[in-house]
Amino acid sequence: MQRLLRTAFIAEIITELLLVGIMQFAVADDALAAPDGNALTLYVAQVAGVALVLVCVPLAFRMMRLCFVARSIAGSRQAYTRWALVRLSVLAVPMLFNTLAYYLLTGEATSAYLALISFVAMLFFWPTETRCDHEMRGDD
Repeated sequence: MQRLLRTAFIAEIITELLLVGIMQFAVADDALAAPDGNALTLYVAQVAGVALVLVCVPLAFRMMRLCFVARSIAGSRQAYTRWALVRLSVLAVPMLFNTLAYYLLTGEATSAYLALISFVAMLFFWPTETRCDHEMRGDD
């Protein structure tokens, strides 16, 4: 279980770092420059990025305490593993969306900051046996 969770965690971090590396160091050069496009498109991308972070980060922190999740994981390591993977995915979505929005759509620092917030939030969820036992018991 821990191996699967750690592998998923590291894979998401490596995916993000590779994406940033490819985009930042211009492997695709000027083809990935942020367009001068439609102001509405840029606005919608920024609002969507902010909304994703505002919903997903607190949800990830509270996920294991939601009543239906807590009942599901009580005494079941398999259910805990499934929900822990969901939590990591919930954090990866805004991180990847805002990274892509920064490089491909907006070019605004807001998107980069939001991706960084999601990245830092993900670091709080390094899978350990202690965390697993603590969350399965439902301790506050």
